[in-house]
Formats: sequence, structure tokens, C-alpha cells
Amino acid sequence: MLRSILLTALLAIAGIAPAVAQAPTVEVGHAWARATPGGAKTAALYMTLVNKGADDDRLVSIYQQASLFVQASCVRDVYGNVAAKTELMGLTTLEAMACGLPVIVSADGGSLPELVTDTRFGAVFKDEVDLASLLRRHQSGIWPPLGGQAAAREHAISIYSLATYGRKLADFYAAAHTRRIRGRVCAS
Repeated sequence: MLRSILLTALLAIAGIAPAVAQAPTVEVGHAWARATPGGAKTAALYMTLVNKGADDDRLVSIYQQASLFVQASCVRDVYGNVAAKTELMGLTTLEAMACGLPVIVSADGGSLPELVTDTRFGAVFKDEVDLASLLRRHQSGIWPPLGGQAAAREHAISIYSLATYGRKLADFYAAAHTRRIRGRVCAS
């Protein structure tokens, strides 16, 4: 049985629960929180959010109330065997970065670690010890550095937005068309 540790998890600051409660088209699953020591100024809430409606603004609002996005996908089952199919949920990582969230993703490939190219806004973990260390750095304010949120958004928009892909596609077809026309002109 595949043990999917897909914690399409939002480490949230206080206040995210009311935003989710007001979003009837956003389904919350597998929500849990770890006990925090007395006097703790922050806490972590883990959940899977599924947008079942067309209200993308509500989902953006939820992202914007979080302080960090964690995508932890596992490609191994409970017996340690590599699963035939990984969970390719990189779009949620891009959504989070586009909303200005720093991200932490797993190195095993299930969460597309190649999307995280700059330590100012992203980190990749190897195992649960590494993940715990990254979460402690975040909780203590060591990471991300100042400007990390803006860098995350800039990265996602400048490389993966529809406008960027549209320009690249238009340039590709314009160049192909030019080569085709030049080929015909030279042949006649």
C-alpha cells in the first residue's frame, strides 16, 4: 500500500482556519497540528487543500495567509520499495511561489524539486531530519531571508507564468515561420 506522505502542507500562521472555513469550494483534508510547547509564538498546521470550484481568488487568499508552503511527496511505500508513479504536484509549488510563499519540497522527485532553484525562497530536503531542521530555521526566523517572498513570486512569474510561456511559444512559431519562408525563397 502506497504511503503517500503528500503533505501538500501549509505551515500556517494563526488565522488560516477562518479563511478556509469561508471557502466552500476549497476542500480541506488530512488536517493536523503538532502540540506546541507553552509560550510558543508560532504553531504549525498541516493540511491538504483541494480547490473544487472556480473561486481561485479564495485559494490565493489562503496561500497569502500562510508563511510557508511544504510539499513533501514520498516515492516509497511502507516497505521501502520505490513506487512506480510519483506524485507530480509541482503546480501547487508554483502556485505557492506565485503567491509569494517560500517553499520546502522533497528531493525524491515527487514534488518536482527542480522548481526550487534559489535558497532565498526555496529549500529541498532529503529526509525527515532535514525537513525538521528546515522547519526549525523557518520557525526561528533564520530562513527565508528578507526579500525571499518577493524572490519566490518573481521566480514563478518570470519563468512559469502563462504570459512567459505565451511569449516563448510566439517566438518559437515566429522563428519557425521565418525559417520556412526563407527556405522557400531560397529554393525558387
